[in-house]
Amino acid sequence: MPRTIVVTGQPFTLTYDVSNLGGDTPDTQQSWDDLIYFSRDAVLDLEADRFLEAVQHDGGLSAEASYSETVTLEVPRNLTGLFYVFVVTD
Repeated sequence: MPRTIVVTGQPFTLTYDVSNLGGDTPDTQQSWDDLIYFSRDAVLDLEADRFLEAVQHDGGLSAEASYSETVTLEVPRNLTGLFYVFVVTD
């Protein structure tokens, strides 16, 4: 797992990949959000971890296909310490 050191209040770049390991995206679901969280541990807790940003994806995703996304984020000023970054696709 790569490590990056960033300073609160400063921007950083995050690149992630999303893969569809199931069937084709239904025609009725041609867009969704990738949700980005900071977590103090290696377990995602949607109730306790810090939500950072939603990145909208448009265009569906075929079976076995993938896409890469690069976003620039800013570490909130009130956070200090070490964090994991999670990206959740809904």
